[in-house]
Amino acid sequence: MWTACSTETGFSITNEAPVPCSWLRFLEPLTMPLGFNWQINVALIPGMAAREVAVGALGTIYAVVLAFVVVVVWEHYDQAQSNSENEISAVADIYRAADDLPPALRTEQQALLIRYIDLMISDELPAMQTGVHTGRSQLVIDTLRANTTHFVPDNPVDTNARERMSTTLEQLANTRRERVADGHRGLPLVLWMALIIGALATIGFVYLFELKHL
Repeated sequence: MWTACSTETGFSITNEAPVPCSWLRFLEPLTMPLGFNWQINVALIPGMAAREVAVGALGTIYAVVLAFVVVVVWEHYDQAQSNSENEISAVADIYRAADDLPPALRTEQQALLIRYIDLMISDELPAMQTGVHTGRSQLVIDTLRANTTHFVPDNPVDTNARERMSTTLEQLANTRRERVADGHRGLPLVLWMALIIGALATIGFVYLFELKHL
């Protein structure tokens, strides 16, 4: 390759290919998107003898990308689990706060909380697996808020219970919203493209170069 790219004036160190290597300019439109000029193309041709090393390096890069995807997925899972635990904790806090309310309101609020848990388990979670959002449990939260807002406390105990319920209801609404968002969250498009392109490139090069082992 050195001889083919040598001329009477010597090997060119400019961006212009020597005459015997001018045929490599036909490759430049194909390799230019990768940032390869004709000098790199010259180096790649004898480098085909070391194709196992090149494909092995490509496989290593793909393994790093795959490991990064695993980390991202694990972080999403950990965050979703934390949000679900916070949601259940908020329901328990509201249930305990309702113990200090007048009997009629206490019974209604606690029954609504039991209804909320039932809807979350039997309705919303199965629907989230298919990417559907029902919103029925949000109606329960709205009813709990309305009951709390319309309640007029008669003593300090009722006032404290009303304030606790109002604060914890906001926490419940926020954790539910985060849980719903977790159900719609997935891998960024760029990671999906990196996985697909990396897999196709690795497999393609293995078959193209007819490698039996890396």
